Amino acid sequence: MDDDFEYDSDPASAPNLLERLQFVRGSKEDFSAMLHASNKSNQWVRKFRDYDCYEKILGTEKLHDTVAKTKYGEYVGSCICFQFPEMSFVAIYYVCPNYRTKGVGTRLFASTVTDSLRKGNIGLHAVQEMSPVYEKLGFAVRANWLVDMVRMTDINMEKIHDLKSSLTVKGARDVGLEKLVEYDTTVNKTKREPFVRHWAYERNDSVCKVVVDADDHVIGYGCARLLSVVASPALCPIYADSDDAFVALFKALALCYEEELKENNRIDIRSPSTKTPRIKQLLSEVAQITVKSQCTPQFTKYVPEHDIEKIYSITDMTFFI
Repeated sequence: MDDDFEYDSDPASAPNLLERLQFVRGSKEDFSAMLHASNKSNQWVRKFRDYDCYEKILGTEKLHDTVAKTKYGEYVGSCICFQFPEMSFVAIYYVCPNYRTKGVGTRLFASTVTDSLRKGNIGLHAVQEMSPVYEKLGFAVRANWLVDMVRMTDINMEKIHDLKSSLTVKGARDVGLEKLVEYDTTVNKTKREPFVRHWAYERNDSVCKVVVDADDHVIGYGCARLLSVVASPALCPIYADSDDAFVALFKALALCYEEELKENNRIDIRSPSTKTPRIKQLLSEVAQITVKSQCTPQFTKYVPEHDIEKIYSITDMTFFI
C-alpha cells in the first residue's frame, strides 16, 4: 500500500482506492457501523442485536460477512450472505455514498458471493434502481410479488385496543417450540428450526406472539423488536391463516410497545405487495399507512416454495420471507 498521506483526509478520491482499503471478515461492530451509515444515507432500519441472532441461526461458517475499511479502520461498506441448506441469501449489500461507483461494491460482492455459493440457488431483495443490475449478475428469476416497506404513523392506541378478534393469543413459550416450527413449515415449506428457535422462540430482546383457534391449533405467529437508531417497533414476521388471525397478532404485538409508541409514533412492517391493500383496509382506523419503497425478490435459479397467502409481513430484508 502506498505510504503517502495525500489522500488520508479523503481516501475515497484516491486513484488506487481498492489497494488502499482493507477487505476483511466482518464483525458485530462492523454491522453496527453499517446500520448507522445506511440509516443516515438510505434510511435503512434494523436492530444492532440482529447480528447475534444471525450468528446463532447460521454459525460463523455459514455467515459470510465481508467488510471494507480504510487503513485507519473507518467503515466503507459491507456484503453479508446467509448460507442455508436449501439456498443462500444476500442479506446486506451496502457501500457508503462517497465510495460508490469506484469498484468497492463489486469487490465486496465477489468476495462474499463466491463461485462455491453460486453453485446453489441465491436470492436477494433488490431495491428498484438495483434490480436490473442484479439481473445482469444472474439474479434473473423474480417472485410474482414485491416487498412493500410499510410505515404506520399517526397511530391511535385507543383504536388498537378496540380491534376485535375471537381468537386466543398466547406467548411462544406457552405453545412450545415444536408447534411453532411445525406451523412455520406450512409457510416456508422447508423446516427451519434454527430460525424459529433463535429469531422467535428464545430471543430475549424481542417478543413473539402465537394465535390459536378453538381447538388450540396454531394458526399464526408474529414477532416484534424495537429498532435501533429510530427506537420504534418493527412487526416482522407476521404469518397468519386469516385476516382475523393477523389482526389479533398485530394488536398483541403493538400493545407490547405502547409506551415506546407514545415517544416514537411509528411502526414498520415489510408486507408482500399482494397483502398491503388488505392490511390498509383492516387497519384503516388505526394509523396512517404509507408504502415508503419497494423491493423485488430475485433469485439465480428459482423462487423457493412458500405460501404467500399466509405472509402479512416478512422477517426482514435479510431473509426471503
